[in-house]
Amino acid sequence: MKFLPWVVAGVLAAVLGLGSARGGDAAPAELRYNTKVAYRERAALTFPHFTILYKGPVKVTPPKGLHGWDRHEFVVTSEGKEQVVNWSSGTGDIGPTHFEVRGRKFLLELSVSDTLGRLKPGELVIREAK
Repeated sequence: MKFLPWVVAGVLAAVLGLGSARGGDAAPAELRYNTKVAYRERAALTFPHFTILYKGPVKVTPPKGLHGWDRHEFVVTSEGKEQVVNWSSGTGDIGPTHFEVRGRKFLLELSVSDTLGRLKPGELVIREAK
């Protein structure tokens, strides 16, 4: 009878799928380009050609007399190679940041998307550049 609680817990876990590979161990679904995607710090997002990870904001301190701003730092990984991609509106130009992966050109958009309009905090758009 000492083992009954463990047996019940094991049966419940199997029935609820808590012990299966289909649970939290499943590979993340691939995201599509040119769609609004929610992101958060240290959570990788998988796109068809790369994975992107938001490292967080970095405070930029300009020369004396100018106000500071945040630079948003992302790490893009493809085929074992990493590159840092930064986005900032600190210069006043809220436009996309260009980056390249395996010979393909992409745009990272925060705040405003050229094709989808305003973005909420915590939303990004990745577009393949033409």
